[in-house]
Amino acid sequence: MKDVIIVGAGPAGLACAIEAARKKLDYVVLDRGGVVNAIYNFPKNMTFFSTPDLLEIGETAFISDKFRPNRQEVLNYYLKIVKLFKLKTNTYEEAIGLSRHSNYLSVHAKTYSGKQKEYKARKVILATGYYDNPNMIGVKGEDFSKVSHYYTEAHPFYNKEVAVVGGNNSAVEAALELCHHGAKVTLIHREATLGKKIKFWILPDIKKRIEKKLVKAIFNATVQEISREYIGIRINGKRSRVKNDFVFAMTGYRPDSKLMDAFGIKYNPKTLAPKHIPKNLETNVRGVHVAGSIISGINNNRVFIENSRDHGKVILG
Repeated sequence: MKDVIIVGAGPAGLACAIEAARKKLDYVVLDRGGVVNAIYNFPKNMTFFSTPDLLEIGETAFISDKFRPNRQEVLNYYLKIVKLFKLKTNTYEEAIGLSRHSNYLSVHAKTYSGKQKEYKARKVILATGYYDNPNMIGVKGEDFSKVSHYYTEAHPFYNKEVAVVGGNNSAVEAALELCHHGAKVTLIHREATLGKKIKFWILPDIKKRIEKKLVKAIFNATVQEISREYIGIRINGKRSRVKNDFVFAMTGYRPDSKLMDAFGIKYNPKTLAPKHIPKNLETNVRGVHVAGSIISGINNNRVFIENSRDHGKVILG
């Protein structure tokens, strides 16, 4: 019998694990991917908006010679945290369900090889974030291998027709890097202008490249279908086709509602924000708490690493 099971090995989950370890609780962290799997899936050359001190957990310094750290530095920092605190992480074990008993909870999990496992605990913390669950466009052809909801690097797409769907930070950063590396980029956005919260240091660059037609931008456009040779779009009610080799659908991400359903957690059907008690972050399921960005549902610009790293203290007292 564990004292606590933590589902999610992102920064919030690791911070909860540190708090559990400091209180000498018997715990384990489960994650269907690796340590900070979401950050691993960020673009390889990504620079964080936050400064190193805002990414720190466990009162452990994040030392960097840069004002804003890059992805690799952040990965190295959190791996150092796991080693420093000797955190008990069972990676590539996916939580798939929950059973409630009179005085304990059972978390049902599945390993990477398909083996079924059960963990019994008095308390469960769900810290699964949102980045592992992309918002689907919901059109024919979205399942083609040419389509990805994650952008990593530009090198393979030199001289190829690449469509980037979206108009916020992830889409703009992908479009810029692809353009810099010789891809023929078309940015397709359903709104009339780029997003209002684009990082200030990249906004002038994308505007300049659109003005010089180095990036073709199509606004007020929605994707209708994806074929192997083109993307079908609708612009102001009129259908059109865009020649295309690859698609990056950077349309945002959402919490894992299927897992919340499996756990019996109630949530807002529009925002997917789980219902919880603010003072201890406990959900409607007694003994099950939430931590990290999952708390804000699809409004993932409200809860960050810096304002969720103390959730473990809130939950575990």
